[in-house]
Amino acid sequence: MILSGTMCRSASRVAYLVAASCFLAGTGYAAWYLSRKYDNLVVFYMQRDAFYRDAQWTTDFFTPTVKHAGNAFATIGIVVGLISLAYLYRSWRKRERRGFATSRFSVPRVDVAVISSIAMIQGALWWYGNGLLPPSFDEIFSALNAAGEGVFRSLSYYMLPNNHLLFNALNAAAFGSMGDLLLTGRIISLVSFIALGAIQFFWLKGVIKNRWLAGAVIVLLSVLLPVWGFAVQARGYLLLLLASWLAFVGLWHYLGSGKARWRGLFAVGSVMAYATVPVFLYVHVAMLCWVLTDWIKERRIDYQLLISQLIAGAAVLMFYLPALTFSGFQSITANRYVAAGTEEYGAFAARFLPTLPDYANYSTQELAEVFPWLMSLLFLLPVVAWWRSRVKGYRRLACFQLLLISCTVVTVLLMRAVPFHRTIIFQLQFGGMVVALFLIWGIVALGRRLRVKGTPIAAATVLLSALYLALDTPQKFSLHLYYYDIVPTYTAVAELVSQVPTTARVAFSDEGFYARYLGKNREITVVEDPAVAEFYMKERREPLPEGNFELVGSAADIELYRRVGLVYPSDGLLLLRTQKDPSDGGTLPLGEQKNPSDGGMMPLGEQKDPSDGG
Repeated sequence: MILSGTMCRSASRVAYLVAASCFLAGTGYAAWYLSRKYDNLVVFYMQRDAFYRDAQWTTDFFTPTVKHAGNAFATIGIVVGLISLAYLYRSWRKRERRGFATSRFSVPRVDVAVISSIAMIQGALWWYGNGLLPPSFDEIFSALNAAGEGVFRSLSYYMLPNNHLLFNALNAAAFGSMGDLLLTGRIISLVSFIALGAIQFFWLKGVIKNRWLAGAVIVLLSVLLPVWGFAVQARGYLLLLLASWLAFVGLWHYLGSGKARWRGLFAVGSVMAYATVPVFLYVHVAMLCWVLTDWIKERRIDYQLLISQLIAGAAVLMFYLPALTFSGFQSITANRYVAAGTEEYGAFAARFLPTLPDYANYSTQELAEVFPWLMSLLFLLPVVAWWRSRVKGYRRLACFQLLLISCTVVTVLLMRAVPFHRTIIFQLQFGGMVVALFLIWGIVALGRRLRVKGTPIAAATVLLSALYLALDTPQKFSLHLYYYDIVPTYTAVAELVSQVPTTARVAFSDEGFYARYLGKNREITVVEDPAVAEFYMKERREPLPEGNFELVGSAADIELYRRVGLVYPSDGLLLLRTQKDPSDGGTLPLGEQKNPSDGGMMPLGEQKDPSDGG
């Protein structure tokens, strides 16, 4: 495919327009926020339906102090937005004057066939995993309490790190009118999964100069536990992985060629990754250290790259402005999942460093059974073997792999916050890729010595490894993906919810969202006010609301309560023997109403048929 200068100019204009629109929207939001008083913003935010922990929202999140700090953030946002818009305009004008050369871009048919095959395999993996894994706690939390609240609340309410802002905002914007945002979230992960395979193929084919080996390696990477597992989760981890790879591929090519489009891809990938989950910080630090080593080697500073990263940082700030101004800086940096511990650095290191093999083994559990440190050693072995390799690509891989591991560990130690295994999904997949490439390199080198074709043997070895993991990994999904057993938890809570008759009115606590989702799927009547509820479901550590409730059952920390006096008669209706009949001083069953025509009783949900008086 040949892209003419006119086509390149059009694409460039679209890119500048999108970037300028984002900064303009952020600047406009900051100005709107500054023009509103605290009370006006509270009324604006609370005017819609109830949301997660809304009773504590004005005391734990949007307080007058947060509003005061939000004014400062909004002011900074306006300044940063205007400066960024001015720079983008100046850059665009300079680009227009310089003109656009013809660009050649071709995709051979055989590459299309390989990419299509990879996409079909990934689609089959997603379909199988989707049927295997019921909804998890984190998925339902995101679908109900983030994406389910619309785009603005998805962007502005950072109640927990579970709110992967970009992922949930995309889900809300694209599928907010649909009923099941958990399914649509899984579809977004599928699209990210397939796009990831395509990006990796084009990059890897250029590194190892063999499309078939590249395809085999991508299939192997697709069946690693965190990759395959989160490809079928309505969470932002596959979008984070895709964005991290975009940033890496952009930086890889830019340091090799210096072309502006790769610098732009590095910036776009960085913004997407931070906007999805801020744990991209670990990877970004490694990338910036890689840039620094290149500057030291070349004895120069690349100011264009530096400016592009500053613009990317400004874009991240504008994206997080709603969360910073409505939830506060502390909600992002000081919540209990990311806040630094109180122990000394030495004590934290002594506790964290011995757990490093657990993180490496999260990518695949099999080698841990042989030797717990084996996967960790395999991550480092290519670094040693390729450090002085005659092949420049292998030397660059060794350098970045070393920086990726060391920067992640050092950043964790400095922050003194133990990360979840799933948050380092890029490090684990990248390490798995380096190990696979090292295996291929060794087999091909051995074949060369033995004067046999090593490439087919290497491809077969990688594919057989992928087949083994494809058969074994699904057995690890339920327990190891989040390190709690998803399937038994879902089964137990679903069974608990099934005890509630569909005719009942049920209220749920904030932390009872898992049961709430399952209850809605059973078409149970959900009410917001516990005072009118016949059943109440909550997390065991939450207090009971006012009212006379008795415990019926519990499962996975979810408790089911029934209003005292409710019984289950044979017809499945709910009865309460404590409601007084004012006409005769007797009691009425709950949900039964006085039939005015005969003075008798009629069950809840039954109405007088005017045709026969029944």
